[in-house]
Amino acid sequence: MDARSSSTDVANPGSPTGVVAASVYANGKRVADIAIEDAGAWSKKPNHVVWIGLFEPSYELLARVQVQFDLHPLAIEDAAGKRVRPPEVVSPLTLALTTV
Repeated sequence: MDARSSSTDVANPGSPTGVVAASVYANGKRVADIAIEDAGAWSKKPNHVVWIGLFEPSYELLARVQVQFDLHPLAIEDAAGKRVRPPEVVSPLTLALTTV
């Protein structure tokens, strides 16, 4: 889980289409830019918050985020804009998936 990986999945100017930024914060300060595939592990660390900014993400990118946070498939449908009925599943985890 290297925060400064040379992978193109790290949010930076060379990041994949759809990723604006992916960072981890601790005690209110930015700790590192991270790869999407490292987000789940970082989010489990005490006092750490993962922030992932997406812009017009592909379904594949949303699926990668889903794997990291064990998100319900309906949350991905909502984020992808494919859902037309109101959500019926309430998650105990506070998570906001918003696409622009």
